[in-house]
Formats: sequence, structure tokens, C-alpha cells
Amino acid sequence: MVIYEREVDWVMIPQHHHGLLSGDIARHWNSAYIKGTERWSEVIFAIAQHDRGWIDLDATPFWMIGPISLIPSSIFL
Repeated sequence: MVIYEREVDWVMIPQHHHGLLSGDIARHWNSAYIKGTERWSEVIFAIAQHDRGWIDLDATPFWMIGPISLIPSSIFL
């Protein structure tokens, strides 16, 4: 999960959504600058799916590992 803290809240973006966005961006690359495009659709698919392994973990995020908090201490101030 991609997480960034704003002034009063957090934004949490699932990794797979980041991957899908990466695929959308790659689809717009100018193929004139890319060598060997015969398998381009497979490359785009791989880019879009590169974070698929995070789907289940992002669906149920955890914030503690034993005594160690994964939440920055600034959130508690």
C-alpha cells in the first residue's frame, strides 16, 4: 500500500492500483522510441500487473508487528 500523510488525514493507495496506473501510463508511451515492440502488449500487461501479489495484503492492512508500530509517531501528536 502506498501511504502518505496529509495535514489532517492519510491517503492510502493499494499497490495493485499503482500497478494499473503504471500500465495506463505505459500504454501512452510513443512506440517510436521503443525497440522491439512485437511483444508490446505482453509488456504492458506485465507492467499493469506487477503489484498483483499485494491485493490480499492491501485488503486487510496491519499496523503493528509485535511491539513495533508501522504508523509514524507524528500521527499521535
